[in-house]
Amino acid sequence: MWTDSSSLNSKDLHWSPPSPGIIKLNVDATILLSAATIDVIARNNACLITKAWAKSFNSCDPMVAEVAANLWAIQLAKVENLGGIIVESDSKVCADALLQDHVVGD
Repeated sequence: MWTDSSSLNSKDLHWSPPSPGIIKLNVDATILLSAATIDVIARNNACLITKAWAKSFNSCDPMVAEVAANLWAIQLAKVENLGGIIVESDSKVCADALLQDHVVGD
């Protein structure tokens, strides 16, 4: 499941826990002068952080970095053998693209 919080007013934003047995992966990309950092935070239904990852990313394009963060979250979930996951992103464009039934250009 993908969720997108970018369309909400900041006063309405709050983190909601996943259902029991599900891990929520919050992804983010931060762009600095000439590089980016992508982050993934895993939380359980008790709101506890179970894992956190961050790494440098070699692009200053915010969209490329956001897509990379989403892809990395899925890869980490597979490597870590996480069962059910929810990926939460603050990038509406990424979330909308991932929720489409097809990829443009098919």
